[in-house]
Amino acid sequence: MKSNVIFISGLGASGKTTTGEFLFERMKSVAIIDADWLFRAKPLEMIGKKVERLKMNNSIALVRNYQKEGYKNIICLGWIWSQQELNNVVRKLRPRKADFYLFWLETSRHVRHGRAIKRNRDAADTPEWLEKIEMK
Repeated sequence: MKSNVIFISGLGASGKTTTGEFLFERMKSVAIIDADWLFRAKPLEMIGKKVERLKMNNSIALVRNYQKEGYKNIICLGWIWSQQELNNVVRKLRPRKADFYLFWLETSRHVRHGRAIKRNRDAADTPEWLEKIEMK
């Protein structure tokens, strides 16, 4: 059975989790993967090749596991940040086993920073951190 792999990406606090949860609640045979939680380690080099490899390998493994278990729809949050990453994922997951959809959420800096400060999840929700990530 071919699965639908739905990527929802965007800068921090752009609404990825909210959008993913909205879809998750309305779809059948669905799994959700939040890539941000698949590479937490100390010391964590947040921007670098090591983290990109961890995120890629862990996410690919989970998608394959969900496919193997027969999930029709797999929502992936915060995983794809570039055309190169998308190309790598498609190559590794093999298009004959999945259809791929990518949505990039665009929200103003003012709104994103306000959301991040309001949710205050961790150190990554500071205006300084968001500025650093946006410069990537």
